[in-house]
Parts: sequence; structure tokens; C-alpha cells
Amino acid sequence: MKAIHLTAYGNPAQNLRMVEVPEPHAPSADEALVRMEYAPIDYSDLLLANGVYFLNPQLPSVIGGEGAGIVEAIGPGVTGVQVGDRVTIPFRTFTWAEKVLAPAQGLFVVPPSVDAKTASMLNINPTTAVLLLDEFVELKPKDWIVLNAANSQVARCLIAIAKSRDLKVMGIVRRPELFHEIEKLGVDFAGVESPELLKQIRSATGGKPITLQVPRRRITSSTRKQEHRSPCVPRGDRADLKSYESGV
Repeated sequence: MKAIHLTAYGNPAQNLRMVEVPEPHAPSADEALVRMEYAPIDYSDLLLANGVYFLNPQLPSVIGGEGAGIVEAIGPGVTGVQVGDRVTIPFRTFTWAEKVLAPAQGLFVVPPSVDAKTASMLNINPTTAVLLLDEFVELKPKDWIVLNAANSQVARCLIAIAKSRDLKVMGIVRRPELFHEIEKLGVDFAGVESPELLKQIRSATGGKPITLQVPRRRITSSTRKQEHRSPCVPRGDRADLKSYESGV
């Protein structure tokens, strides 16, 4: 079968190779054999390939942090999945191969109505979104959060989860053509980076504080230059709007 091997740590374009490898053996107890349908390329995959991620498999190795496929066989003692189920693959089971053996208890069965492409990206981004909302600051209903790069996949997950928690969501994008797309996601305020953004934010929030900003950027109204700061910063007072204006 075909698989993608990382042959050395460094530039992924130079060190990833399509190879032929033997098919996995029949699943043992508590394992399942999954025929992969779709495996995305995540940013974490590129970090791993560059050797700067916390996982460092012995090379050469298949990589790939998430994906979805169809269960082809199950081992003794497996009851949570059945042959024919579409499942997502648990973390630490590398997915860039035509078939993978995975611990059955880590497989998540998705409904037939969920296509393989969508299912393949249900593990990392939604989990990241939940952690961003839970781990940095205590959020209460009606609290305001700001999402920069609101069209990203993580931000889309954040919007859905935040709205289910009755949070107020502000989505900021750089390109005007994304404005209506973000509006349709259900944000309470959609904005485009511009000299008018600060006034629009004040009007939208009614002067209320912004509790969480993901990720934190330094934005000045005059130059619109940005500098990435920490990935997620709690903000608990009205100085938050001043940080946008002053670049602090």
C-alpha cells in the first residue's frame, strides 16, 4: 500500500516521500483496521516534520495528526465500532497511509451524513477551540471575546462553541471580501481591519470589556501593522480597547 514517509527532520518539501509499504497485520485485541479516506495537512504536521513538535517518531515514519476512514476489520474484544463505520482517528496514530491500525477505544464514529473531509478535521481544531475557551480565563454568558483571523478553521470552531455558551463574539478579518462570510457564521460583530475598526468595536460592545482575545495582536489604527503576541490572552478591563489603539 502507499504511505507518506518522513525521512529526515527539516524541510518537509525535501523530506516527505511517497513509498510502498506492507499492509498492516490483522487487528489484535482492542485494535481496528481503518481504510483511510481523508487525512488533512495540519500546521502541527509541518512542525513535526521540521523537528520542532513534541512528538519525534523514529524515522523513517508515517506522519499525519488526524484523519477519517472506514473500519475494515476489528480485533477481539472491540465493541465500540463495527466494520463499515466511518471514524475519526485518535491522536498519536499517524494517518498519511492508505490503511492504519488504531486503538479502537480512541475511534469516534461519525454519522453517515458527515462526509470524510469534514470528519477528518473534527479532532484537532474543535479540541483546540474548547481549550482556548476553558484554560485562560473564566468566561461568563454575554462576555465578549475577540477572534482575529476569524475565517480560520479554529476560529470557526470557536464561534460555534462560543455561541452555544451564550458568549458575545467579535470576528475580525483582514480582507473585506471575507466580511459577509464571517457574518454568516453567527458572530455578534464582524469587522475588517481598518482605521475605523476601533470606533466600530466601541460601538458594538457599548463600552463593555473584552474578556478574551484570540490570538492577541498589536494593531494600530494608523498603520494597521500587526505583531503576533501570545496565542491567547485574557483581558478583563476596558484597557483592552486602548491596547488596540495604542499598540500596547
